[in-house]
Amino acid sequence: MVLHYVCKILLTLHVIQCNSCFILNLDRNSSATYYNDRDNELSSDDVSIPLQYLTETSNLLSPLGHGTSFQSYNLQRVEELTRQWAPLVWLAPGEQFFPSGVPEFLEHVLPWSGKSPFGSLPGGPSSESWFLVTKTAIVEELTRQWAPLVWLAPGEQFFPSGVPEFLEHVLPWSGKSPFGSLPGGPSSESWFLVTKTAIDGLLNNSSSILYGQNPTRAPVPIYANVVTCSPSSFHVTYWFFFPFSQGKDLCTLDMGLLGPWPLPLVNNHCYGTYKDFGSHVGDWEHMSLLFQGGDNPSSMYVSAHDAGAFYKFNKLANQFVYERMEIRKGIMQRPTFPDIVELTPTASHPVLFAAKGSHGLWTAPGKHKYVRLPRLYDVSGYGIPWYTWQRVEIINTALGAFPAWLLFYGKWGNPRSKCHPLSRVGLHICQLADGPTGIPMKKQNFNCS
Repeated sequence: MVLHYVCKILLTLHVIQCNSCFILNLDRNSSATYYNDRDNELSSDDVSIPLQYLTETSNLLSPLGHGTSFQSYNLQRVEELTRQWAPLVWLAPGEQFFPSGVPEFLEHVLPWSGKSPFGSLPGGPSSESWFLVTKTAIVEELTRQWAPLVWLAPGEQFFPSGVPEFLEHVLPWSGKSPFGSLPGGPSSESWFLVTKTAIDGLLNNSSSILYGQNPTRAPVPIYANVVTCSPSSFHVTYWFFFPFSQGKDLCTLDMGLLGPWPLPLVNNHCYGTYKDFGSHVGDWEHMSLLFQGGDNPSSMYVSAHDAGAFYKFNKLANQFVYERMEIRKGIMQRPTFPDIVELTPTASHPVLFAAKGSHGLWTAPGKHKYVRLPRLYDVSGYGIPWYTWQRVEIINTALGAFPAWLLFYGKWGNPRSKCHPLSRVGLHICQLADGPTGIPMKKQNFNCS
C-alpha cells in the first residue's frame, strides 16, 4: 500500500538545518549535492532508500506519483556515507558542559508530569507535557514537601539549634588528647564535644547555647539524610538537633552510701526528694520516611528515646496508621504509641509533638509512658509550632554532599557526671548522662533491600 504512494525518491540522506534551511543529498555515485530549500530545487534522479529510513522520515516526504517501485540500495554504504559526512564540531574555549550519550543522561533523570507519579519513560503525543527531571531535584522537592510540623511542648525552655552554632561553643576532647579540630571516622568514637563553659553556668544563663533558638523567631535547620535505592525509591531521615536534653525529676530516698533510690509516689505525693536524672548536652531526635515510587511515602518511622514506631500511609484517609513498635535498647522500655499520624490540613506535612525537655517525638499530644520502672513519662502538646520545611539542609553522602561534622563518630556532649555510687558496678544512673552519639552511629530505619 505504501508503494502506491511513493514515486521517485530523490533523497537518501538528508540534513535539515533550521537556520540555513538546506538539504544534503547523497546520490548513488557518492557525490554530495546541496539544494536550497527556499528555491525548492530538487533533482528528478531516481534514488532509492531503505524502507525503515523512509518510514522514519516520512513526515519530510510528499508522494510524487503512483506505481514507483523501490530499487535495492546498499544499507552498509549508507552507513559508511553517514559516518564519512559526520561533522567536526569545535567546542568553545573554556567550555565546561560537554556532550553526553542519551542512556547515560537517562540514568540520572525521572519522568515527571507535575501530577503523575514517576514511572517508565512515556512516549507519543501524551508525553508532550512531561519533563525529564534530575533525580536529586525530585528527591529534594519531596523531602521538603513531607518535612514535619513539630509542635514543641507548652513551657518548653530548651529549643532546637543548628549544628554550626552549637560547635562554636564546644571543644573536642578524648580524655587524654588536648583540644583540637573536630576529628572524624571510627577513631573519633571515644571523643566528646565538651562545652567551653561549665554546664551549671550555661544553665544559669537563659541566653546560652543550651537554650537553643525559638523557631518562630528565625528558621532553625533540620538535616535530611537521603539514601537513594532505585530510580523511583529512596528513604530519608529527618534529624533534629537540640543543644540540651532535660532529664526527668524522680522522687528519691537518700540511702547514704548506697545513694538515692527511686521512691514511688503516694497519692501523687513524694515523701522523699526530687532529683533530676538523665539530662545531657546534645540531643538528636529523628523520624524517617520511605518512598517507593510516586509522590506519597509508603511508610514512616517515629523515634522516641530508645524505641520507635512504624506507620503505613493510608492514601484514602491521607494519614499514617500504626503498624508495629520497635525497642532499640532497654528491657524496661514499653511505650504506647498513638494509632494515627495526621497531616497538616492544607499540605502533606506529618504532625509530630516533641516532649517537653527531653524532645522525644510522639504523634499525638498528651502524657506518654515510655519506661515501666521507674515510671517515666513524656508530656507533649500544642506549644510552639516548628515549621521544619522552612529550612531543610539535604545530606546525600552518595553525592558527596555532606558537612564535615557528619564524620564525627563520638558523643555530642559532655561525659557523664554526678552518677549514682553504684555506677562502678554497672548501675549507670547519672544526673548528667553522656552526650548522645551522632548520625553515623545511628541505625537506618529503612533499608533499600
